[in-house]
Formats: sequence, structure tokens, C-alpha cells
Amino acid sequence: MQLFDTVLAIIGRCYFTFSSGFLSMKNNLLPSLAGVLVSLFVVWWLHGFLLADRCLDAGGAINFETNLCMSKSEHVIELATSSTMLVIYCVVIMTLSLLVSRLISKLFKR
Repeated sequence: MQLFDTVLAIIGRCYFTFSSGFLSMKNNLLPSLAGVLVSLFVVWWLHGFLLADRCLDAGGAINFETNLCMSKSEHVIELATSSTMLVIYCVVIMTLSLLVSRLISKLFKR
């Protein structure tokens, strides 16, 4: 649930302001939609990777059954999403969505 809220916050802050001008230039919505879906999948994967990395850096271990970061004394370690991670997510979403939508547009023009 935290990942879903994070992704929605990122989309709200970054993508809609970026894409409003881009979508008005294109008549076809399919490339932009594909770009958004690919970028969201990549951010979902990147979020899991970065949280697992932060858990291991904090000296914890990931319990894959519950997806929680556990310390050696079996306490849950809280991992918050930092502002640096949000900036990384915004850059990834904007870059990938633009690249994928342009690639799909060029592929379908041929």
C-alpha cells in the first residue's frame, strides 16, 4: 500500500504537469499510455530494489514472506521514502515515459 501511495504522489507531482503539453501535441494516446505504464513498472521495481538496499545498509534482513525489514533482534525497521528517492522516481518517470512514447510513435509511423 505504501508503494501505491508513493507512486500516486510521484505521478501527481511530476508526470501530469510534464505530459499536459506533450499529450496535446500528439493525437494518439497509445504511445503516451505505454510510456507511463513502462515507467511505472520500472519505478515499482526500482522502489523495491532501493528499499531492500536501505534495509541491508541499516543492518537488517528482509523477510520475504511479510516483505518487512527485520533487525537481528526481530524488530521491524521502518524505512521511509526519502526526498532523494522521490527525485529519482520523478526523473525516471519523465525520462522513460518520453523515450518509450517517442520510440513507439516512430515504430508505428513506418
